[in-house]
Amino acid sequence: MIPKAAQVAAVLAYEAALSRTEAIMDAEPGTPEMDELEALTLMVEAYEDEHYPMGHASAAIRGGGIMRRLEHALIWAMVFLWLTVMCWLFAVAAS
Repeated sequence: MIPKAAQVAAVLAYEAALSRTEAIMDAEPGTPEMDELEALTLMVEAYEDEHYPMGHASAAIRGGGIMRRLEHALIWAMVFLWLTVMCWLFAVAAS
């Protein structure tokens, strides 16, 4: 059985890793931040695999967290792409 202090430390480390992951989500490839993001992602996945096995929503999904931020980023990217295409079509039609 894992001592209570170790369980608390693991939860605190997990929450800190989630927080830091969200903070550096937009890291550029090849940077130290991207390396850190990749390492943190592996740590978070390992923790969630152990504590939230398949069939259960992960803490990040239940609490919003990373998945919500990724969904918002994807939506904004799609809106930007749509606006870019519309502007291009209007420019082509006007010429």
